[in-house]
Amino acid sequence: MRLLLQWAGVGIELPSDYAALSARRGRLGQASWSGPELVFNIRNSLVHPPKRLTDPEWPKSAELVEAWQLSTWYLEVILLRIFGYEGEYTSRLDLSGYKGRTEPLPWAETADTDADNA
Repeated sequence: MRLLLQWAGVGIELPSDYAALSARRGRLGQASWSGPELVFNIRNSLVHPPKRLTDPEWPKSAELVEAWQLSTWYLEVILLRIFGYEGEYTSRLDLSGYKGRTEPLPWAETADTDADNA
């Protein structure tokens, strides 16, 4: 997933407002983990659960929600990249925004910055 996201020009860093996943990263002592590692860590913890629910590996409900939200965003932007979409979109990362708010796709931002610097 990391390589696919990098190919698509999508950042792999964990969004700054994802407090539950950030706390999980700290709780597990994995400060270097980015979004894809956290998504797959939660997936693996659900498929191969620890013996006790009190184990730090067991995901909390807020971690599950943030991992779901991040992974669906990854899927959406990868599909848009594969289909060659270059316009604006409504990001799934911010559920508090209003319906009409759009933003450029990550690779469109990079292309605009590169064109401005040329």
